[in-house]
Parts: sequence; C-alpha cells; structure tokens
Amino acid sequence: MEKGMVKAVLETSNNILLEVYGDLLKPGVSQVGQAIGTLLGYGNTILMPLALKNEKSKITIQSNLNKYRQKLEDIPEENIQSVVPEIGVPILEKLMYVSDDTLVELYTELLAKASDKEQCGSTHPSFVNVIYNISPKESQILEKISEGLIAVVDVDVVSDSGNHPCEQVSELVLSDFFYDENITAYLSNLLGLGLIHINIKRSLTDISRYELLEQRIIELYSRAPLVVGETKMTNHMAKGNLNFNRGTISITSFGELFLVACTKFTKQEEIYDLLYKYNQNQEVL
Repeated sequence: MEKGMVKAVLETSNNILLEVYGDLLKPGVSQVGQAIGTLLGYGNTILMPLALKNEKSKITIQSNLNKYRQKLEDIPEENIQSVVPEIGVPILEKLMYVSDDTLVELYTELLAKASDKEQCGSTHPSFVNVIYNISPKESQILEKISEGLIAVVDVDVVSDSGNHPCEQVSELVLSDFFYDENITAYLSNLLGLGLIHINIKRSLTDISRYELLEQRIIELYSRAPLVVGETKMTNHMAKGNLNFNRGTISITSFGELFLVACTKFTKQEEIYDLLYKYNQNQEVL
C-alpha cells in the first residue's frame, strides 16, 4: 500500500515537472532538476495538479518556480541539496498563488538558500510564516532599518492635568517612499514579529534628526484636533504644548537573520564568529 502511494507521488511529481520544465526529466538531469523534482514530490503537491488546470494559476506557478530555478543556477552544482520539507512544503503552497514580486522574491530566495549546503544554516522554518505575515512595504521598511538606527519619538500632549501619551512617531513619516497612513501599523507588526526593537531610552547623537521630526509633528498637531480620554487637547496642541521622548528603532538579530535568509542582505560578522575563525586558525598552526 505504501509503495503504491510513493509511486503515485513520484509519478505526479514527474508529470508536474514535465509540464512546468519540459526537458528537465531527460537522462543525466542536473542537480537543479533533482532539487526541483524533490520539492514537487512532497505530499502536499496533491493540490498542484488541480491548480495547473487553471490557466492563470498555471502561469503563476511556472513563473514562481522558474525564479527558484534561476536562483539555483547561480549556486555551484556541488552545493545544491534537496530542501527540507519543513521549509519546502509551506513555500511550495504559497508559490501556487502568490504573485506580488516582492513576496515571491522573499519566498524563492529562502527556498534557494535552503537548497544551498553553504547557506542553509541561515534558514529557519519560521521565516515562511514571517513572510506570510508581512506586506511588501514592511519588507522594504525592515531593509531600511537594517541600514542604521531610525529616530523615533513618543509624543505627549501637555495640559494642566499633566502629560497625556498620544502616539509614537518615527522619522519614516518624513519619507514620501515609506510613509502612508498605515506606517504605525507596519512598525507594530514588525515589532510583534520580533524583527525590530524600539528603545525609547537610547537616542541618536545627531539631534537634528529629532528636531526636524518634532517640528513637523508640532506643525501637524496645531491643525489637527485630538481627544485624549475625556479631555480635549486641541488648544494645547495648537500652542505646541508637546513633550517628546526620544528613542531609536533598530533591527533585531532575528530580523537580521531573516534578511540574510530571504534577501541579498549580507550580515556583518559578529564577534563570536570572528573568535571562532581565529581559534580554528590557531589550531591549524
């Protein structure tokens, strides 16, 4: 019974591979073809034959798998290995319908890194879920944060009764490329996924970045009435009665590893990596 099921899966895999890639099943198939064949041979690909019957879905699958194939061709053939099912199966499911170029790039890059003996150490099954839970704009914001600390301020409206916490604003709002009405939600999501860290107790030495942001906030608040609890803060806002607590947004180690596994991002070697290599060299000597 089990042998029959295995045979059916392999036949299904071969048929799909033939339909998507044509000549990859010829004798002497390359490591690239074997890696893709193994991926398509996982049990959950039972949905793929159904998807291939829909012309639009078929085009999506072919396009996405071809991007994976192109990435594999950039890897030395001796380094190519079959991707583990914990990563391969959920990504394959996503590649059946995802069409956004940014998300496809993240999925296929993770798949390619998992197929590379030298780079698979940076991959983790949880990254599939991270990609599923971020938007294309959020991935761009994460890459921006990886380039250096981002200035952020907690904004309090000051009245006779004390400080009234209002909102948290980052300097990303000053950028036409990164800003839209959901910018706060984007950062909250990245924070919740453990990709970034917000530290209000650590500020940048370049205070001009805060001054520019705070001036823009004062200008906007003076024209935008706000209700905090039961008290109207409009008059205090118009007078610029605001208090700012300065901080920074940084990428976490988990966020860096995610970028290493899913993008072309190159992480700087950390001190323990350098010490390890140093000790290895000392042993050789």
